[in-house]
Amino acid sequence: MRVLSFILLVCCFILFVIGCQTEKERYIQSLVQQIKYAHNESVPEIETELVELGIESLPHLIKALEIKKVSHQIETILVKIGNNAVPQLILALQSRNPLVQRRIVRILYNIGGNAHPALIQLTTDKDRNVRCHAIWTLGKIQQKTNNVSQALIKSLDDEDANVRCSAALVLARLGTSRCVSDLIEKLDDEDNRVRSNASYALGSLGSRATEAIVPLLKLLRDEDPVVRLSGLKALEKVGNYAVPTLIKELSNEDLIVSGLAASILLGIGSPEAISSVKQMLPSLILMLKMPEIRPNLEKVIHKLGQEIVPHLIVLLKDPSSEIRLSVAKIMGDIGREAREGIPALVHSFKDPKWEVRSEAEKALGKIGKEAVPTLIYQLENSDQDTKILAVKSLGRIGRDASSAIAPLIKGLQDSSSGVRWQSSTALRKIGKDVIPDLIQELKNPNLEVCHSVIRTLGQIGSDAEIAVPILIQLVQNDDESTRRLSSALATSSIAIEALEQIGTRQALDVVAKYDKKQRLR
Repeated sequence: MRVLSFILLVCCFILFVIGCQTEKERYIQSLVQQIKYAHNESVPEIETELVELGIESLPHLIKALEIKKVSHQIETILVKIGNNAVPQLILALQSRNPLVQRRIVRILYNIGGNAHPALIQLTTDKDRNVRCHAIWTLGKIQQKTNNVSQALIKSLDDEDANVRCSAALVLARLGTSRCVSDLIEKLDDEDNRVRSNASYALGSLGSRATEAIVPLLKLLRDEDPVVRLSGLKALEKVGNYAVPTLIKELSNEDLIVSGLAASILLGIGSPEAISSVKQMLPSLILMLKMPEIRPNLEKVIHKLGQEIVPHLIVLLKDPSSEIRLSVAKIMGDIGREAREGIPALVHSFKDPKWEVRSEAEKALGKIGKEAVPTLIYQLENSDQDTKILAVKSLGRIGRDASSAIAPLIKGLQDSSSGVRWQSSTALRKIGKDVIPDLIQELKNPNLEVCHSVIRTLGQIGSDAEIAVPILIQLVQNDDESTRRLSSALATSSIAIEALEQIGTRQALDVVAKYDKKQRLR
């Protein structure tokens, strides 16, 4: 009987405690509600009460951060609670709500130095997610202290790869040079993401990471392409300090290492770097055939300029379409200095791969004026695809291709719709120099040619103002020379569109009258 009485007493006590807790929670909730509906007006007594409640009020206060229009008092209260709020705020950073995350980071920032001890302690928490979030928060607060740096450096050896990755990136953000040797060690980490992030962090330190040059060079042989690229970019950021070491690596027996070293030197772009790479041109051409090097090399090799063009011309005949494609891109990047390669690029118009043909057309456009005579000659080619590519290149050259105006106007009468369309586009890109010739072509007996000319004048825009009077005649049918054209209903409609595109006051007045006339019909 006594045992039963004791059990009943214990149960009553538990129920009493639960009731008290529930009542207290309701009380805290009511305080938060009053803050929430205060409409940004200060309620000092309630704020003080919630601060004094401290940890007990945290769940409700943090929950209130999810509401977009919550008053700033909630953030102020959490800041006043201070260090005791940090652990729960860190956990709340796992929220997927970006508004909550931003507010928590702001709160932790305002807590300031008081937050650091708790954050640093949480970098060793048993929960890996908490450790990661603590590290990221230290990065966002961005206060560089010895304690923070030491905690992050220690986290580089965390058992979890995600934590190690986070630590490396945050060290990069903080830009502290104390961690160079520790980051170098992580270049050998078993996890490829850690190796990549460590090289990124070293690169962000620039000239302060010169001791990492040799280890980063070794990273260029990494089995993971992302890691190799990170190493490459890191070495470029170290800059001129890396040049002497990289020049030595140009003679490395491993072609991948020497090729990537050449890529980095060209990326750095200093006179010394470029001069050293020029001395190994024959080897560099062979490296362009290596898929491990080509993606990096093709982005920077154009800096060698005219000297490399003869070698590239030979490679345009390579059996590999990928190599031919890379070479065409490089010649385009070289630009005007690649004029020696014009005939070879035109020959590539007949390449079996359309990607190579397209890149050759773009390259000729970038070479510019020097390519115009050869391209004009190709307008007489019996192959329609070759003609279309030649016309597109002339359009890319633009105003410098003004000597091609007459043959391009002739292209408006071509049997191929593709040639006609591209000829019209090219004439528009050449600009106002074509306008006198186009106006003369309005008298062409071929109605389709006239329509193309009208459209082209419209696409040229306000620069074609000189053509407005004759376009108005086409609409109004006042001139004997244009009456036969206006007999086609489509002509006036196309002329109206052109006038609207040209957009002068005179042109727009005619457009307005025409629209009104059409509505009255």
